[in-house]
Amino acid sequence: MEEMLAEEPMTPSQLARALEVDISTVMEDLTHVWRRNRGRLRVRPAVCRKCGYVFSPSIRLPKRCPRCRGEWIEEPEFYLER
Repeated sequence: MEEMLAEEPMTPSQLARALEVDISTVMEDLTHVWRRNRGRLRVRPAVCRKCGYVFSPSIRLPKRCPRCRGEWIEEPEFYLER
């Protein structure tokens, strides 16, 4: 996974498809990647596609927008900084 994140930013869904695992497994693995690579794992935050609300960078997947309560959320992208 770390090699993939070093090449280009990827969403948890993209990682899950590429690695053929569940998103929950990817999220667990991202936590471990973050611990091993402190300061190098970067997050492009999730964004609500309905109202444009930008979530704070996190290794969690938001389910609902706190502003408009919409569920149309663009996933965060993760990448390793070189």
